[in-house]
Amino acid sequence: SVVYVNGVNVSGRTYESELGYKCVNKNGNYAYSYFENKHYYININGQISGPFDYIKELILTEENNYAYIYLEDGRERVNINGNVSYKLDLITDVSLGETGQYIYSYILNKKHFVNVNGKILDGSYAWVGNVEIYKDGAFAFDYIPFNNDGFVYHNNNGKTTKTTHLSSALL
Repeated sequence: SVVYVNGVNVSGRTYESELGYKCVNKNGNYAYSYFENKHYYININGQISGPFDYIKELILTEENNYAYIYLEDGRERVNINGNVSYKLDLITDVSLGETGQYIYSYILNKKHFVNVNGKILDGSYAWVGNVEIYKDGAFAFDYIPFNNDGFVYHNNNGKTTKTTHLSSALL
């Protein structure tokens, strides 16, 4: 595989395997992952990171912000614009805003947590999903608390509402 952006070979070489994640934005900036010598790597505008055991997600925004999830030494990490999280059991979801705001959910010691722009929210979640960050910096996610009353909850920028009863969600 060879990587071309706007007709230019940005990889400068041919890769032996297929490329993984591929992103190009309107400014011609690019990011992609590849597998080589039994490891995964990421190339963001010519800057190569790795080796990693695997790569689970790669995001590049129109404003050149990036995020990726990878496995290293048996634990997952998320890299957001060069800032790397500590080692986590599992990163379940990530969302990146155009101006660098972010949200991601993760599991550590069998508890679910949410990190919004560096602030870790309450870790009393049995499940977290559908994390999202918006252009204005507002965030949203769904969760089930450990003290479950049978409902899924929706957190919209800190305001919580009950949504679906679990019995109907499983149908």
